[in-house]
Amino acid sequence: MVMNNDTITLPYSNSNKPIRVLFLLMVLCCSFLQAQEPSSFKWKNRLILILVSDITEDVYIKQIAELNSHIKGLNERKLLVYHIQPNRYKIGLEAYTWQQSKQLYHQYKKSQYPFEIILLGLDGGNKLQSTTFLSCKDLFDTIDAMPMRTREKQ
Repeated sequence: MVMNNDTITLPYSNSNKPIRVLFLLMVLCCSFLQAQEPSSFKWKNRLILILVSDITEDVYIKQIAELNSHIKGLNERKLLVYHIQPNRYKIGLEAYTWQQSKQLYHQYKKSQYPFEIILLGLDGGNKLQSTTFLSCKDLFDTIDAMPMRTREKQ
C-alpha cells in the first residue's frame, strides 16, 4: 500500500480481483434498488401505487385499462405507476419485467382488501387512497386541485 497526499494505492494482484468485482456488484445492486424506491422519485414524479394480491382481479384489469386510456393526462401530471404485489413490483404501464421485493407491499398495504390504489404527491405524501376502482377523472381532479399542480399549469 502506497500513500500519497490524500490517495491510497493498493498494489494490484490477481488475489484481490474477486474482491473488486464483488464490490462493484454490490455498488451497482444498491444503486439499482435505491433508484426503484418510491422515495427516489420525490419532487420528480407523482406516484400511483396499485397494490393487488392477484393481477387477475377484475378491478386491477379495469384500473390498468383506465390508466392506459389516459396516457397523455398521466404524463402531463408527471404520474408514474407502480404495480405492487406481495412478492414483486414493476414500474410503468408498459413494464413487463417484475422485480422481486416484499418490502413495498408491506410498507404501503394498509387494508385487508385485495386491491388498493394510492396517490403519492410530488412531496411523497399520501394524497388519495381507495380500495375500489379510481377513474382518471377523479384522479386528475384531485391532482389539479393541488397547489403545486396549479403552479405547474401557470
